[in-house]
Amino acid sequence: MKRSVTYIVLLAVVAAVMLYLLFRQPHPERSKDGTLVIFNWEDYLDKGIIADFEKETGIAVTVVEYQTMDEELSRLQEDPGAFDLIISNESTIDFLQHAKLIREFDRSQLSGVELITPRFAHRMPWAVPYLWGTTGFMVDTRQVPSDIESVEALWDPKYRGKTRLLDDVREAVAPILLKGGYSFNTDDPVQIADAERHALSLRDNGISFGDTFGNVAKVADGTLWIAQTYNGDYLYKARGRSEFRFFLPREGFAVMVEYFVLPKASKNQDAAHRFVSFCLRPEIAARNSNTYFYANAVKGSEAFLRPELKDNAVMFPAESTLKRGTEYRDVGDAYAAYQRIFNAMKPTAR
Repeated sequence: MKRSVTYIVLLAVVAAVMLYLLFRQPHPERSKDGTLVIFNWEDYLDKGIIADFEKETGIAVTVVEYQTMDEELSRLQEDPGAFDLIISNESTIDFLQHAKLIREFDRSQLSGVELITPRFAHRMPWAVPYLWGTTGFMVDTRQVPSDIESVEALWDPKYRGKTRLLDDVREAVAPILLKGGYSFNTDDPVQIADAERHALSLRDNGISFGDTFGNVAKVADGTLWIAQTYNGDYLYKARGRSEFRFFLPREGFAVMVEYFVLPKASKNQDAAHRFVSFCLRPEIAARNSNTYFYANAVKGSEAFLRPELKDNAVMFPAESTLKRGTEYRDVGDAYAAYQRIFNAMKPTAR
């Protein structure tokens, strides 16, 4: 969830583009007349919804998938006209605007905008919310007391070698900053320097790193006792097993949002607007939530949710809880320091 559009990040993106161009395989999928080409995370759009949209509108849809944000940005810069609609993390929107790769949606061509929850409407007209979730921790309740609700548990010697963070700079550094009482969006060099010592002590307590599904699996099989993950992935994989729970740290947590964005060079803008409008229907938004276990931002969709999800506090944190949540923001040149802290936490950095 890299939020920086600074010189450092721009250099990294340029380097990624050069490497991608050097080693890439040809991509036959690209925007063409009569077909809506959507660029999206891997397996993150209900195939039944696509089929229903095609049947209703007569518009053919092709979904091209990416696995990392580096890949997403590289391909967009390589061929800006390849896609008609993108589903992208909130963290990339500032960069996409800065690089002039996206354009505003035409609100007059969208229906259902009035149903968007105000909390997630602030990116309009540049971006329309798709799904949202939170970053927290999965816990094995057989090993960890049920009253643990703090990032401090990561430093507890009782859990040495039994904790894991996401293998992502911003996500992994966030608990370090929170332990010091700082925002995980801080760019204050004094605060960041103070956080670095906490990172080193966490490394010495045997912290490890993994992807979100892997973290869930390691807690589920007893290898780990506390692991950072996303609420939707926890719900999807844990499937209500009572020996596990998910908590959002009392010190604060990240709210992550995925958005529809419109490429500036989109060749099928009308079809893109129609697809976004289709997804803003409450019953369609609920289908995506039912499939991926993440909340959507469409009012009225709750009537179409699975019964076990409607009042699920992991999927829908209480408003009092959400007040502790914050979206990641650009930290400018401080991102280099975040990267340094992240690297220092790895066992190989000893």
